[in-house]
Amino acid sequence: MSNFDRGNRAVSFGPFRLLADQRLLLEGEKPVRLGSRAIDILIALVERPGEQVSKRDLMARVWPDTTVVEANLAVHVAALRRALGDGQPGSRYIVNVPLRGYSFVAPLTLTDNPGSPTPLIEATAPPHNLPARVTRLIGREEDVSRLVDQLPLHRLLTIVGAAGIGKTAVALAVADELIADYEHGVWLIVSGTAAPPTNLRGVG
Repeated sequence: MSNFDRGNRAVSFGPFRLLADQRLLLEGEKPVRLGSRAIDILIALVERPGEQVSKRDLMARVWPDTTVVEANLAVHVAALRRALGDGQPGSRYIVNVPLRGYSFVAPLTLTDNPGSPTPLIEATAPPHNLPARVTRLIGREEDVSRLVDQLPLHRLLTIVGAAGIGKTAVALAVADELIADYEHGVWLIVSGTAAPPTNLRGVG
């Protein structure tokens, strides 16, 4: 979309409105909870409506400094489709071009963005029992990003290390990032009183 100005435009399609500069998708006035990879994919596809966007281009856009396999892309596209209700009667947004890539096929309307929206309803997130994050995780961004990419592929990951180095904090950051990608949510399970390895499991 050559005239897609992310700074002051909103893109509407179906019941949705995408505010790309704010990395925010609204359904009506309700925010749609999307993982960071899924929102990156949506923005990349909407910027080139009706065009075939290759898997290579999407992976370079979403993971610019990381080498990942195509399965990572497929997992996050599936999460995006689920959030959009893609494939339900009257809802068709993203088409898979076999062995090539994806195309955004829904009609788009480009409108002026009047400013930061004030959603009337909080986003409905999948269920979880994660504690509220009251501090920011510092110095572990690369670890979190790598685990976010690996968990959808391996389903079960174990984080090992000495007690007190922040295994649980990393696991919680990963879980929080991926809440929107799992239909049945993510769950913290604490067992025993010692400091066992921290396990991550996605519930699809």
